This record gives sequence, C-alpha cells and structure tokens, in this order.
Amino acid sequence: MVRKSVKAVSRIGRFAFIFTLLFLFFAVVAVALLMMRISSSPLEIGFAKTYIEQALYDPDTGNHLAMDQVFLYWPDFKDAVNLVMKGGKILNKDNKVILSVNEVSLTVSKTGLVYGRVMPKTILIKQPQLRLTRTADGRIDIGLGDVSADDGTDQNEVITQILDALSQPDQKTPTGHPLSRLRSLKVQEARLMIED
Repeated sequence: MVRKSVKAVSRIGRFAFIFTLLFLFFAVVAVALLMMRISSSPLEIGFAKTYIEQALYDPDTGNHLAMDQVFLYWPDFKDAVNLVMKGGKILNKDNKVILSVNEVSLTVSKTGLVYGRVMPKTILIKQPQLRLTRTADGRIDIGLGDVSADDGTDQNEVITQILDALSQPDQKTPTGHPLSRLRSLKVQEARLMIED
C-alpha cells in the first residue's frame, strides 16, 4: 500500500513538473513573439488609452485629454521604448478644443516602465494646432482655464515658467519626477489659430 501511494505521488510530481515546463516553454515563446511584433511595427494598445486619459485629467481647470489611438513600438531593444499617440486633443471643461495634435511620440525610459511609470526621454509633437482667444477686455487666453494662484501668476507666467524649465537642461529635476529624464522636446509643422 505504501508503494502504491509513493508511485501515485511520483506520477503527480512528474505530471506537475512536465506541466510547469510546458507552461514556461509556451510563455517564453509568447514573449518572444510579442517582442518580435513590437520591434517590427507599432502595436496598438487600446487598453492603455483610458488609463492615459484619466491620468492626464486636471480637476482644477477641467482640462482633459482625448485621443484616437495609442501604439507601442520598440524598434531596437538597446534603445528606449516608443509610445505613440494619434489624434490627440486637449479639451477644456466645456469640451472646446484647446490644442489638437496629429501625433505625439514619447521615447520612454525602460527603467521607469519597469516600475510602472511613464518617464519620457524625448517628446516629439507632430502637427499641433493651438487656439488663442483674445477676450473682450483684450487679454490673451490660451485655454488653460483660470490658472491664477494665490501668488498672482497668470497664464503668461505659467508658459514662461514652462519655457524656462525646458531651456535650462543643467537644472536638476528631482529623482522620480515624470520629467526627470526628459532631454528634448521637438515640435514639427505647428499651426496657430487666433480667435478675436
């Protein structure tokens, strides 16, 4: 009776071992096929679209992002991963388009992705369209909403701060900040629309 139970246990052990090996084999093959697919052409990752749109919602101004498609592309495994968003729009709380972009490409840090964070190294914006509105009192509104803080900063000062931060590459960004690895921002074929 002891021999029968030992044989049964050894059969179960062998079955579990073979099943585990087969599972690992198919997992490695699936990962290899996925890597080949990502390196050959962009892979649409529609499941990430909602997550990205929710992550970029600004509850203070009501500004939010809408996009048509999101792709993942990794042409060279030694280099960074590319995240491409097509048909992107930044909308205000009234769903009026502030900025529309044909395509935005982010070269993303692999290290950041391992920790579940999107940390772009390069941002390439293709064919953006920005809408400026001159209000009745003569002020220029770029659609950011009321961004004035307690210290009296207005939209122009916010834009100046952003441009200053981008123009000072030697300035240290805190470790772990989403833009701490950003090295370049490129804009191609921009269009500006003015409402008077």
